[in-house]
Amino acid sequence: MTNEFINRVVKSEANAGYGQMNTDGSGGTAYTDNTCQGKCMYFLCCHCSKRYYTAWLSSLGFMITFGIRCNMSWAMLTMQARHIAANLSHLPHSKHYEHTHHESGDHVVGFGGLMNVTAKPDFYWTAGQRGFVDSSFFYGYLITQIPGGVIAAKFPANRLFGIAVGGSAFLNLLLPAACKIHFGLVMTIRMLQGLVEGTSYPACHGIWRYWAPPLERSRLATIAFCGSYAGAVLGLSLSGLLAQQMGWQAPFYFYGVIGIMWFFWWWNVTHERPSLHPTISEAERTYIETSIGESPTINESKIPIPWRKFFTSLPVYAIIVANFARSWSFYLLITKSPKYFREVFGYNLAETGFLSALPHLVMAVIVPIGGQLADKLRKNTLSTTAVRKIFNCGGKLIKSQYSIL
Repeated sequence: MTNEFINRVVKSEANAGYGQMNTDGSGGTAYTDNTCQGKCMYFLCCHCSKRYYTAWLSSLGFMITFGIRCNMSWAMLTMQARHIAANLSHLPHSKHYEHTHHESGDHVVGFGGLMNVTAKPDFYWTAGQRGFVDSSFFYGYLITQIPGGVIAAKFPANRLFGIAVGGSAFLNLLLPAACKIHFGLVMTIRMLQGLVEGTSYPACHGIWRYWAPPLERSRLATIAFCGSYAGAVLGLSLSGLLAQQMGWQAPFYFYGVIGIMWFFWWWNVTHERPSLHPTISEAERTYIETSIGESPTINESKIPIPWRKFFTSLPVYAIIVANFARSWSFYLLITKSPKYFREVFGYNLAETGFLSALPHLVMAVIVPIGGQLADKLRKNTLSTTAVRKIFNCGGKLIKSQYSIL
């Protein structure tokens, strides 16, 4: 960074009136930013922090995509009711069962299966078909994880993220009709949803490449990613309520429409980098670009991807295993907890949704707090590597203990 560029930053910060650049005791340069920092959510506000606005809007996008992932489990809960009833009635020893029923409106509980019926299903799928439909999303989701990062590096990451959310929402509108045609068509659409949503996390990381000052990266990323946990909370509880009140198709249409509305909003108000944002303040732009060492006049150098080192690196495989364990437990809760509470304990759809959402509600509260704590520890106490190891291993250890209990 040249002295001329630093002088320009100092002048722009001084003229802005709310951003400062100071010299610390070590002779280095410390940058501070006093913009709204997320307190103001109006994107035309000249003092609003556009990086925090982008983070919260990203969080809303993740809320929508993770709500979409909860829809199919609720649809199958309703659709399989006839199949469960048929299986119970054909058991050789079913005549020896002593059945008790508790009826309150649409809430029916039966001994030996504890089956609830809230609405007459249009059809049912076998257990094998339900398993294929459940897993089809992840077939596509797995494929685009690594390519998504490459695509996000070549194209504007904010556009890719918008397409991931908007595309999944559009496909969600097609699922109710597909369910009535053939489960194979449902699998195809779900796989396409997985393909587009698989790029969402790499794209979001690509956004912070240009927008996140180094010491705010954890905070901005956790604001965005906590939307996944909040989305599971709303998706599980709201989908159950909509399914009970309006039918199993309602969650698909609700999240499809909301996702498309979000897409147009996101497409019009977000930009690839601060230098391209038409309403960002000069103070925030120079603060971001200076803190990450980016000058609009300097061309980016293309760094080749070291694929061989990537596939032969033990730390890479450690990260893969850690994320596999985290994803397995997370998606197990999303896909199986509604069925567990409904069929084992006999709760109705609304009660099942509330209980299934509780773990994700706790995660939605803890994740942003953890991001703040991580930034403070990195700044004052521990190295970045130590913070990540402690948080990752500690979280998985606690979660595994409670899963056993």
